[in-house]
Amino acid sequence: MGSKYVIKGDAGNVGDNASIGSIKVGGKGGDVFAPTEFASKVTDLLAAVKKHPDAQNKPADVATVEKAEQQASQGDAAGALATLKKAGAWVFDVARDIGVNIAAAIIRQQSGLP
Repeated sequence: MGSKYVIKGDAGNVGDNASIGSIKVGGKGGDVFAPTEFASKVTDLLAAVKKHPDAQNKPADVATVEKAEQQASQGDAAGALATLKKAGAWVFDVARDIGVNIAAAIIRQQSGLP
């Protein structure tokens, strides 16, 4: 009997020994990144979030971005994206301000921001 996968929601990669060569975010016109570039962008986002004045007042959001960064650095882009969806709107602002478009697109979409 083979493997069975139940997908609920978005999936960036599914299957035994599956790997991802790049990831596209945001539908039409979304940004495309190789996994290592994606991980680098999430690391940049984490550094900026930690320096932001809201970081001390919103430790749960900082922890969310830390978890996403760990997932991205381990090659789990889909998991990192799912985790970033849980971050607060202020994290979107930070991502946008530093030019981390992939994180900004995910957070914007999840938050219902224009």
